[in-house]
Amino acid sequence: MLLGGDFKQTLPVISHANRAAITESTIKHSPVWSSFRHLHLQQNMRTTEDQVAFANWMQQLGASQLLLHRDLGEDAIEVPSKCIEQGSLIDAVYTEDDFLPQNAQHLASKAILCPKNEDSL
Repeated sequence: MLLGGDFKQTLPVISHANRAAITESTIKHSPVWSSFRHLHLQQNMRTTEDQVAFANWMQQLGASQLLLHRDLGEDAIEVPSKCIEQGSLIDAVYTEDDFLPQNAQHLASKAILCPKNEDSL
């Protein structure tokens, strides 16, 4: 069996579970996990030269290596200013032309991801 992907990005969905319960239900906490042979990719093939700093920041974020700002709240981190959209996020991602029938394929390639269901309301 071959498993692939970034396990930090594919957490299981468990209704009303806290962070610990979700983490404990991942495959990495399964009794069979130690039976797998683990291979790690070394280079991000989708990253262009101008995206290296962002890719490194994302790696640090996923590995919990960023400094936490407890004064901002539990588990709060500082997001680089160039990663923050000023104004309407919806307007930054979607244009009126995206919703024309002939642009359906282009529209299907766009998404706004939310870390929690409550953030999408």
